[in-house]
Amino acid sequence: MRFFYILILLISININSQERKSIEAYRFVTPPNIDGVLSESEWKNIKAAEDFTLIMPDTKAGEKIPSDYETKVYLGYDNNAVYVGAQLNHPDSENIPSEFSPRDEIFGINSESFWISLDTYDDRINHFGFIVTSSGTVGDSFSSGEFSGESLNYDTVFDAKIQKNDDGWSVEFIIPYSAIRFPKKEIQDWGLNFGRSMPDLDDQGYAWNPVDTKVFEYHESMGILKNIKNIDAPTRLFFYPYLQTSINAQKDLSSSSSYSAGMDLKYGINNSFTLDMTLIPDFGQVSFDDRELNLSPFEQQFDEKRAFFTEGADLFEKAD
Repeated sequence: MRFFYILILLISININSQERKSIEAYRFVTPPNIDGVLSESEWKNIKAAEDFTLIMPDTKAGEKIPSDYETKVYLGYDNNAVYVGAQLNHPDSENIPSEFSPRDEIFGINSESFWISLDTYDDRINHFGFIVTSSGTVGDSFSSGEFSGESLNYDTVFDAKIQKNDDGWSVEFIIPYSAIRFPKKEIQDWGLNFGRSMPDLDDQGYAWNPVDTKVFEYHESMGILKNIKNIDAPTRLFFYPYLQTSINAQKDLSSSSSYSAGMDLKYGINNSFTLDMTLIPDFGQVSFDDRELNLSPFEQQFDEKRAFFTEGADLFEKAD
């Protein structure tokens, strides 16, 4: 399953191997309410992305998704965000695998998942990934080139809601423009793909735009989202303050306390440059390291979680 997730997040364009699927960008007049239910009438005005084909296992790549697992995806946008809705059918809607997990812990869990992959520059390099599972767990990633473990350190602000129904389950996403980057153009096309994995079908993975699994560059197979018009990137200014205190008290002895505070700041100067600043960085805290029993002679290593130290870290892994 891990291989399938990496596969979806790396997909981009491959003009030489196949014709790219495309959908027309639909502008919402009134944005949908993000509750996981595709009840708004405007969803019905959007042409669905459908006819998903198998990409995992690659021995049967290209086969169409079974009819009782039919998947339809709808995408729209407005001045503030991209909205995605999907209906994911399942023949046994009351027993859809739905294992809970923390955010971004999406590998090896017994849960269906639905992916969105955006190449907003359509350049085969920069990829934003957004996922939700059938239990409601969300995850996101960004990679500049090859996907790596650092890609999942990209934690941005977006929302996704799921809802079980008689036919399977449905999902709605809102991806604010502050969560992604895109060029300044009046009319633009983005690279786009959707993916779905199903553990009760032996972890088979399907994608909307076919992926040529015989080619090593799996990120070379994205469809096109056409004619996105008149959108502007918002000011990307984020503050991440922290405050912590500790108290040391012992019986019959005086107590002592200490305080510390600081802040990280992120400012998007333009499409190419981001300013990261940190004031009194919290070097002593890393986001809840996993507990592991280490019986080896080697030290454990934990991934960096602080945004100041992870911004652009993938640029230094090009030769790996």
